[in-house]
Amino acid sequence: MKSLTVIVFAILSFCAESSEVITCGDVLGLKDGEAKQLLHQAAQQRAQREAENFTEKKIIKPYFTAGSGPGSPESMAALVEIYWCESSSTPLHSAYYRLYTTSKSFYQ
Repeated sequence: MKSLTVIVFAILSFCAESSEVITCGDVLGLKDGEAKQLLHQAAQQRAQREAENFTEKKIIKPYFTAGSGPGSPESMAALVEIYWCESSSTPLHSAYYRLYTTSKSFYQ
């Protein structure tokens, strides 16, 4: 787990220092599920914060699922990767942001 944290921290630090963002291609290329989950979590939180600031509304249901039932971070990540990552160069947080700003079902 420590090595995973170090790897994710290194990726996030590199992206921050080089003024680049985590892209869909970065996440799709990962085989480690925990690292992928941490990157999705960071992108989802950033997108949620930006969407709430833009819409001036609180997101009450941050996770969505294609079927019925409650959403989860894992189901949301899969949907974002399949439907909202337009290309490998799409910033991951932008994919989440577009999803949040195109549906009213996330908000109060």
